[in-house]
Amino acid sequence: GRYLASANDNKKAKVWDLSNNKSEVHELSGHYGLIKTIAFDSKNKVMATGGDDGFILVWDLENLVNGYIKKIKLSSTINALAFCQPIKRGNV
Repeated sequence: GRYLASANDNKKAKVWDLSNNKSEVHELSGHYGLIKTIAFDSKNKVMATGGDDGFILVWDLENLVNGYIKKIKLSSTINALAFCQPIKRGNV
């Protein structure tokens, strides 16, 4: 994959773009609790983070400097996230 992401106890995620030789790191803020899970879409265009605060934050990987693009509130801790591809008719 092109991107690598991590989260630690400061309630922030870090994203590295592995396609260049620079150690470019984006530090992403927006969660109020620990980040428990990170997921990338199959095209490496969008990433989602979820955590103890009950929020899912969606990030545009091509424009991380502007912050998250969507914030979804759920009623409890987010422990897992996954993206799935649409099923194409005729392939089922």
